[in-house]
Amino acid sequence: MVALNHTAVIAETTGHSPDLNGAYPFNLKDSQLSPNDFLIQYPPGAYTACRTLGHNSIVEFDSHMTRIANSVKYYDFSEGSASEQAQELSAKFHLFKHVGSVRKILVPMMKGALLRYFELLGESKEEAKITLIVCAKDGHPFSAVHVTRLSGPKSGRCKVAVHGEPRNSPKIKDSQWVRDRQSIEDELPSDVNEALLYDSATGHVYEGLSSNFFAVVKDPQSGEPKVVTAPVEHVLLGTIMKIVIATCERNGIPVEFTFPNLGDLLSFRWEGAFITSTSRLVLPIETVEFPDGSSSVRLGDCPTVEFLRQEVEKEIYTRSHRIM
Repeated sequence: MVALNHTAVIAETTGHSPDLNGAYPFNLKDSQLSPNDFLIQYPPGAYTACRTLGHNSIVEFDSHMTRIANSVKYYDFSEGSASEQAQELSAKFHLFKHVGSVRKILVPMMKGALLRYFELLGESKEEAKITLIVCAKDGHPFSAVHVTRLSGPKSGRCKVAVHGEPRNSPKIKDSQWVRDRQSIEDELPSDVNEALLYDSATGHVYEGLSSNFFAVVKDPQSGEPKVVTAPVEHVLLGTIMKIVIATCERNGIPVEFTFPNLGDLLSFRWEGAFITSTSRLVLPIETVEFPDGSSSVRLGDCPTVEFLRQEVEKEIYTRSHRIM
Protein backbone atom coordinates (compact mmCIF):
# COMPACT_ATOMS: atom_id res chain seq x y z
CA MET A 1 0.00 0.00 0.00
CA VAL A 2 1.25 3.52 -0.80
CA ALA A 3 0.92 6.84 1.04
CA LEU A 4 -2.48 8.40 0.39
CA ASN A 5 -1.79 12.14 0.41
CA HIS A 6 -0.52 12.57 -3.15
CA THR A 7 -1.46 9.32 -4.82
CA ALA A 8 -3.24 9.73 -8.15
CA VAL A 9 -3.96 7.81 -11.33
CA ILE A 10 -4.35 9.36 -14.78
CA ALA A 11 -6.05 7.92 -17.85
CA GLU A 12 -5.29 9.52 -21.25
CA THR A 13 -6.64 8.78 -24.70
CA THR A 14 -4.02 7.43 -27.08
CA GLY A 15 -5.89 7.36 -30.40
CA HIS A 16 -7.96 9.64 -32.61
CA SER A 17 -10.83 7.30 -33.45
CA PRO A 18 -13.33 5.42 -31.26
CA ASP A 19 -13.79 1.66 -31.40
CA LEU A 20 -17.05 -0.10 -32.28
CA ASN A 21 -18.35 0.58 -28.76
CA GLY A 22 -17.69 4.30 -29.06
CA ALA A 23 -14.71 4.28 -26.68
CA TYR A 24 -11.24 5.62 -27.38
CA PRO A 25 -8.09 3.64 -26.56
CA PHE A 26 -6.35 4.96 -23.44
CA ASN A 27 -3.48 4.25 -21.13
CA LEU A 28 -3.12 4.48 -17.36
CA LYS A 29 -0.27 5.90 -15.33
CA ASP A 30 0.34 6.48 -11.63
CA SER A 31 0.92 10.11 -10.72
CA GLN A 32 1.63 12.56 -7.89
CA LEU A 33 -0.15 15.49 -9.57
CA SER A 34 -2.90 17.43 -7.81
CA PRO A 35 -6.17 17.99 -9.71
CA ASN A 36 -5.15 21.58 -10.55
CA ASP A 37 -1.69 20.58 -11.78
CA PHE A 38 -3.28 17.79 -13.81
CA LEU A 39 -5.56 20.28 -15.59
CA ILE A 40 -2.99 22.95 -16.38
CA GLN A 41 -0.57 20.50 -18.00
CA TYR A 42 -2.97 20.25 -20.96
CA PRO A 43 -4.29 22.90 -23.37
CA PRO A 44 -7.40 24.69 -22.03
CA GLY A 45 -10.59 22.72 -22.44
CA ALA A 46 -13.92 21.66 -20.99
CA TYR A 47 -13.71 19.95 -17.62
CA THR A 48 -15.68 18.82 -14.60
CA ALA A 49 -14.92 17.33 -11.19
CA CYS A 50 -17.05 14.68 -9.49
CA ARG A 51 -16.88 12.36 -6.49
CA THR A 52 -17.39 8.68 -5.81
CA LEU A 53 -19.84 7.23 -3.34
CA GLY A 54 -19.14 3.75 -2.04
CA HIS A 55 -16.15 3.59 -4.43
CA ASN A 56 -18.37 2.43 -7.31
CA SER A 57 -20.90 5.23 -7.90
CA ILE A 58 -20.70 8.85 -9.04
CA VAL A 59 -22.78 11.60 -7.43
CA GLU A 60 -24.85 13.50 -10.04
CA PHE A 61 -23.23 11.43 -12.80
CA ASP A 62 -25.63 12.53 -15.56
CA SER A 63 -25.11 16.20 -14.66
CA HIS A 64 -21.35 15.84 -15.08
CA MET A 65 -21.68 14.12 -18.45
CA THR A 66 -24.10 16.81 -19.58
CA ARG A 67 -21.74 19.53 -18.36
CA ILE A 68 -18.92 18.17 -20.51
CA ALA A 69 -21.13 17.88 -23.60
CA ASN A 70 -22.62 21.36 -23.18
CA SER A 71 -19.24 22.96 -22.50
CA VAL A 72 -17.78 21.33 -25.63
CA LYS A 73 -20.69 22.70 -27.70
CA TYR A 74 -19.80 26.27 -26.79
CA TYR A 75 -16.04 25.91 -26.50
CA ASP A 76 -13.76 27.41 -29.14
CA PHE A 77 -10.99 24.82 -29.38
CA SER A 78 -9.68 26.46 -32.55
CA GLU A 79 -8.77 29.85 -31.10
CA GLY A 80 -6.12 31.43 -33.31
CA SER A 81 -6.59 28.96 -36.17
CA ALA A 82 -7.55 29.86 -39.72
CA SER A 83 -11.23 29.52 -40.61
CA GLU A 84 -10.84 26.31 -42.59
CA GLN A 85 -8.74 24.69 -39.85
CA ALA A 86 -11.23 25.82 -37.23
CA GLN A 87 -14.13 24.16 -39.06
CA GLU A 88 -12.15 20.96 -39.50
CA LEU A 89 -11.25 20.83 -35.81
CA SER A 90 -14.80 21.61 -34.71
CA ALA A 91 -16.10 18.71 -36.80
CA LYS A 92 -13.75 16.34 -35.02
CA PHE A 93 -15.45 17.15 -31.71
CA HIS A 94 -18.95 16.16 -32.87
CA LEU A 95 -19.06 13.06 -30.66
CA PHE A 96 -18.17 15.09 -27.58
CA LYS A 97 -21.21 17.31 -28.06
CA HIS A 98 -23.63 14.45 -27.31
CA VAL A 99 -24.12 13.11 -23.79
CA GLY A 100 -24.48 9.49 -24.91
CA SER A 101 -21.17 9.60 -26.77
CA VAL A 102 -19.44 11.38 -23.89
CA ARG A 103 -20.48 8.56 -21.57
CA LYS A 104 -19.11 5.92 -23.94
CA ILE A 105 -15.79 7.75 -24.16
CA LEU A 106 -15.25 8.76 -20.55
CA VAL A 107 -16.80 5.96 -18.46
CA PRO A 108 -14.25 3.28 -19.47
CA MET A 109 -11.46 5.72 -18.63
CA MET A 110 -13.07 6.54 -15.28
CA LYS A 111 -13.51 2.86 -14.43
CA GLY A 112 -9.95 2.00 -15.40
CA ALA A 113 -8.47 4.84 -13.37
CA LEU A 114 -10.68 4.11 -10.35
CA LEU A 115 -9.83 0.41 -10.31
CA ARG A 116 -6.11 1.18 -10.42
CA TYR A 117 -6.45 3.91 -7.77
CA PHE A 118 -8.33 1.74 -5.29
CA GLU A 119 -5.85 -1.04 -5.97
CA LEU A 120 -3.10 1.34 -4.83
CA LEU A 121 -5.05 2.29 -1.72
CA GLY A 122 -5.66 -1.27 -0.58
CA GLU A 123 -8.20 -1.39 2.25
CA SER A 124 -8.73 2.37 2.54
CA LYS A 125 -12.38 3.48 2.72
CA GLU A 126 -11.70 7.02 1.50
CA GLU A 127 -13.72 8.24 -1.45
CA ALA A 128 -12.14 9.57 -4.64
CA LYS A 129 -12.30 12.82 -6.54
CA ILE A 130 -12.43 12.44 -10.32
CA THR A 131 -11.45 15.28 -12.65
CA LEU A 132 -12.16 15.00 -16.38
CA ILE A 133 -10.99 17.20 -19.24
CA VAL A 134 -11.71 17.30 -22.98
CA CYS A 135 -9.39 19.53 -25.02
CA ALA A 136 -7.68 19.81 -28.40
CA LYS A 137 -4.19 18.36 -28.59
CA ASP A 138 -2.10 18.12 -31.76
CA GLY A 139 -5.15 19.00 -33.84
CA HIS A 140 -7.38 16.25 -32.42
CA PRO A 141 -9.81 15.76 -29.52
CA PHE A 142 -8.05 14.54 -26.38
CA SER A 143 -9.52 13.31 -23.10
CA ALA A 144 -7.96 12.66 -19.73
CA VAL A 145 -9.18 11.52 -16.32
CA HIS A 146 -7.51 12.13 -12.96
CA VAL A 147 -8.40 10.20 -9.80
CA THR A 148 -7.15 11.08 -6.34
CA ARG A 149 -8.27 11.33 -2.72
CA LEU A 150 -11.42 13.33 -2.01
CA SER A 151 -10.26 15.86 0.54
CA GLY A 152 -12.95 17.42 2.68
CA PRO A 153 -12.85 20.36 5.11
CA LYS A 154 -10.94 19.91 8.35
CA SER A 155 -13.61 21.44 10.57
CA GLY A 156 -17.36 21.95 10.70
CA ARG A 157 -17.31 25.59 9.59
CA CYS A 158 -14.90 27.63 7.52
CA LYS A 159 -13.40 31.06 6.92
CA VAL A 160 -13.81 32.75 3.52
CA ALA A 161 -12.32 35.92 2.08
CA VAL A 162 -14.05 38.36 -0.26
CA HIS A 163 -11.39 38.63 -2.92
CA GLY A 164 -11.48 38.81 -6.71
CA GLU A 165 -13.79 39.92 -9.52
CA PRO A 166 -16.39 37.61 -11.16
CA ARG A 167 -15.19 35.40 -13.99
CA ASN A 168 -15.97 36.13 -17.63
CA SER A 169 -17.56 32.87 -18.84
CA PRO A 170 -19.42 31.18 -15.97
CA LYS A 171 -21.56 29.07 -18.30
CA ILE A 172 -18.59 27.03 -19.53
CA LYS A 173 -16.54 24.85 -17.19
CA ASP A 174 -13.23 25.95 -18.72
CA SER A 175 -9.89 24.70 -17.40
CA GLN A 176 -8.43 28.12 -18.27
CA TRP A 177 -10.21 29.30 -15.12
CA VAL A 178 -7.92 27.04 -13.08
CA ARG A 179 -4.97 29.05 -14.42
CA ASP A 180 -6.72 32.40 -13.98
CA ARG A 181 -7.65 31.80 -10.35
CA GLN A 182 -4.19 30.62 -9.31
CA SER A 183 -2.97 34.10 -8.39
CA ILE A 184 -5.98 34.58 -6.08
CA GLU A 185 -5.45 31.19 -4.45
CA ASP A 186 -1.78 32.01 -3.88
CA GLU A 187 -2.73 35.18 -1.99
CA LEU A 188 -5.14 33.46 0.41
CA PRO A 189 -3.95 32.83 3.98
CA SER A 190 -3.66 29.17 4.92
CA ASP A 191 -6.69 29.31 7.23
CA VAL A 192 -9.00 30.60 4.48
CA ASN A 193 -10.99 27.86 2.75
CA GLU A 194 -12.35 29.85 -0.20
CA ALA A 195 -12.31 33.25 -1.94
CA LEU A 196 -15.66 34.82 -2.79
CA LEU A 197 -15.82 36.68 -6.09
CA TYR A 198 -17.66 39.98 -5.90
CA ASP A 199 -18.41 43.21 -7.74
CA SER A 200 -16.45 45.91 -5.92
CA ALA A 201 -18.78 48.62 -7.26
CA THR A 202 -22.02 47.09 -5.99
CA GLY A 203 -20.94 44.72 -3.22
CA HIS A 204 -22.72 41.84 -4.97
CA VAL A 205 -21.31 38.42 -4.14
CA TYR A 206 -21.28 35.97 -7.06
CA GLU A 207 -19.63 32.64 -6.21
CA GLY A 208 -16.43 31.10 -4.89
CA LEU A 209 -13.38 30.20 -6.93
CA SER A 210 -14.49 26.56 -6.91
CA SER A 211 -17.84 26.72 -5.16
CA ASN A 212 -21.31 28.24 -5.16
CA PHE A 213 -22.27 30.67 -2.42
CA PHE A 214 -25.49 31.09 -0.43
CA ALA A 215 -26.65 33.44 2.33
CA VAL A 216 -29.59 32.90 4.65
CA VAL A 217 -31.64 36.00 5.48
CA LYS A 218 -34.98 36.63 7.17
CA ASP A 219 -37.85 37.31 4.81
CA PRO A 220 -39.20 40.78 5.71
CA GLN A 221 -42.82 39.76 5.09
CA SER A 222 -43.03 36.31 6.69
CA GLY A 223 -40.17 36.57 9.16
CA GLU A 224 -39.08 33.09 8.04
CA PRO A 225 -35.59 32.31 6.72
CA LYS A 226 -34.95 32.27 2.99
CA VAL A 227 -31.90 31.29 0.97
CA VAL A 228 -30.34 33.90 -1.32
CA THR A 229 -27.88 33.07 -4.10
CA ALA A 230 -26.68 34.76 -7.29
CA PRO A 231 -28.83 34.50 -10.45
CA VAL A 232 -27.90 31.29 -12.24
CA GLU A 233 -27.04 33.11 -15.47
CA HIS A 234 -24.15 34.82 -13.66
CA VAL A 235 -22.51 31.78 -12.06
CA LEU A 236 -21.61 28.21 -12.87
CA LEU A 237 -24.50 26.04 -11.66
CA GLY A 238 -22.73 23.41 -9.59
CA THR A 239 -24.08 19.92 -9.04
CA ILE A 240 -24.31 20.35 -5.26
CA MET A 241 -25.97 23.74 -5.78
CA LYS A 242 -28.69 21.94 -7.75
CA ILE A 243 -29.23 19.52 -4.86
CA VAL A 244 -29.48 22.43 -2.39
CA ILE A 245 -32.11 24.17 -4.53
CA ALA A 246 -34.13 20.97 -4.88
CA THR A 247 -33.88 20.34 -1.12
CA CYS A 248 -35.12 23.85 -0.38
CA GLU A 249 -38.06 23.46 -2.75
CA ARG A 250 -39.01 20.11 -1.25
CA ASN A 251 -38.93 21.49 2.30
CA GLY A 252 -40.68 24.80 1.66
CA ILE A 253 -37.58 26.97 2.11
CA PRO A 254 -37.80 29.95 -0.28
CA VAL A 255 -34.85 30.45 -2.65
CA GLU A 256 -34.28 33.93 -4.08
CA PHE A 257 -31.97 34.24 -7.05
CA THR A 258 -30.60 37.67 -6.32
CA PHE A 259 -27.08 38.67 -5.42
CA PRO A 260 -26.23 38.43 -1.73
CA ASN A 261 -24.81 41.84 -0.79
CA LEU A 262 -21.95 42.70 1.52
CA GLY A 263 -23.94 45.67 2.82
CA ASP A 264 -26.46 43.24 4.30
CA LEU A 265 -23.65 41.30 5.92
CA LEU A 266 -22.25 44.46 7.51
CA SER A 267 -25.75 45.28 8.73
CA PHE A 268 -25.94 41.82 10.33
CA ARG A 269 -28.85 40.76 8.11
CA TRP A 270 -27.26 37.45 7.22
CA GLU A 271 -28.42 34.73 9.61
CA GLY A 272 -25.92 32.33 8.07
CA ALA A 273 -24.01 31.52 4.90
CA PHE A 274 -22.43 28.51 3.23
CA ILE A 275 -20.55 27.32 0.17
CA THR A 276 -21.13 24.18 -1.87
CA SER A 277 -18.90 22.03 -4.05
CA THR A 278 -18.09 18.43 -4.90
CA SER A 279 -15.67 17.99 -2.00
CA ARG A 280 -17.32 20.32 0.52
CA LEU A 281 -20.98 19.41 -0.06
CA VAL A 282 -22.61 22.07 2.18
CA LEU A 283 -19.92 23.83 4.21
CA PRO A 284 -21.15 26.46 6.70
CA ILE A 285 -19.23 29.74 6.89
CA GLU A 286 -18.05 30.97 10.27
CA THR A 287 -16.04 34.06 9.28
CA VAL A 288 -16.09 36.39 6.27
CA GLU A 289 -12.98 38.52 5.73
CA PHE A 290 -13.26 41.72 3.72
CA PRO A 291 -11.07 42.66 0.74
CA ASP A 292 -8.75 45.04 2.55
CA GLY A 293 -8.13 42.51 5.30
CA SER A 294 -8.88 45.13 7.93
CA SER A 295 -12.20 43.72 9.05
CA SER A 296 -14.17 40.51 9.28
CA VAL A 297 -17.64 39.40 10.32
CA ARG A 298 -18.31 36.26 12.32
CA LEU A 299 -21.55 34.41 11.66
CA GLY A 300 -23.31 32.39 14.32
CA ASP A 301 -24.70 28.90 13.98
CA CYS A 302 -27.69 28.87 11.63
CA PRO A 303 -30.36 26.14 11.93
CA THR A 304 -31.30 26.49 8.25
CA VAL A 305 -27.70 25.95 7.11
CA GLU A 306 -27.30 22.96 9.41
CA PHE A 307 -30.57 21.46 8.16
CA LEU A 308 -29.45 21.81 4.54
CA ARG A 309 -26.04 20.34 5.35
CA GLN A 310 -27.61 17.22 6.82
CA GLU A 311 -30.20 16.87 4.08
CA VAL A 312 -27.62 17.13 1.27
CA GLU A 313 -25.43 14.52 2.94
CA LYS A 314 -28.41 12.14 2.77
CA GLU A 315 -29.57 13.27 -0.67
CA ILE A 316 -26.36 12.37 -2.50
CA TYR A 317 -27.16 8.69 -1.95
CA THR A 318 -30.31 9.03 -4.05
CA ARG A 319 -28.46 11.00 -6.73
CA SER A 320 -25.58 8.64 -7.40
CA HIS A 321 -25.12 6.39 -10.42
CA ARG A 322 -23.18 3.16 -10.30
CA ILE A 323 -20.53 2.86 -13.01
CA MET A 324 -18.75 -0.29 -11.85
